[in-house]
Amino acid sequence: KMRANILIILLWILTTVAERNINSAQCSFLAENSQESKTVKDEKNLYNSITMKIAVVGATGGLGQRVVKQAIECGHVITAVIRDSDKASAVLPKETILKVVPSVDEANLSLLIDAFQGQDCVLEVVDNNDRVAKVKVMIEAATTAGIDKFILCGGAGTLKMSSDPSSKRLYEVLGDSIGTWLKPVTLLHLETQQVAFSSTISVVAQISPPGMSAGLLTNTFMPIKDVTTGVMSASYEDVADVIIQSVPTLESYNRSMIGLVLK
Repeated sequence: KMRANILIILLWILTTVAERNINSAQCSFLAENSQESKTVKDEKNLYNSITMKIAVVGATGGLGQRVVKQAIECGHVITAVIRDSDKASAVLPKETILKVVPSVDEANLSLLIDAFQGQDCVLEVVDNNDRVAKVKVMIEAATTAGIDKFILCGGAGTLKMSSDPSSKRLYEVLGDSIGTWLKPVTLLHLETQQVAFSSTISVVAQISPPGMSAGLLTNTFMPIKDVTTGVMSASYEDVADVIIQSVPTLESYNRSMIGLVLK
């Protein structure tokens, strides 16, 4: 009888401990998820609550149009630096402030400086033709205009495979497997990156999107610092969304690249 009582007591102790462990695990799980939800909610509130003045160079291109539209929908004030005012008026929201600069070069430096005056951030989404020279002029204009934040765009191959400082970049791993164009384009963007990152502008970051095409805004991506996550393609809309997400907290990506990761 004594042995039976001892067994009953031991069983009660084990059951109590197990229940407490389960309850503790459940509480921990709920707390973690509550904290995660709070973090996501806070980020969303930050994303939607900060209004900035942003100059977009290359605003009528495939990505530029989407950035302008989404930024205005989020309450930002957008100045589009464009070459053709008729085209810009046809494809950009009516709230867009238009500044005509015939070409991004030294001859039009004063026009660029004027377009950048009073802006909180400059975002360039220009093509790769004479890219390094164009970025040098934009950096000069932004510096003269007193711009604190500058965002480059392009060069998914520049992203690293991991957060390890010695990690290889994506283009080094892929080689010519997706085409011989990847290496020269990536090296071009790394040269451009060096120009921007070595400037005296306080905060400079480079959005490094994957292959882009027309599509829907899925709201499934968020920014990630420096590394590739295997996302090889996304819609212009989703890349624009990630750019707009990055702007309010751009300081956390200073002198870094911004990739896409699934939420």
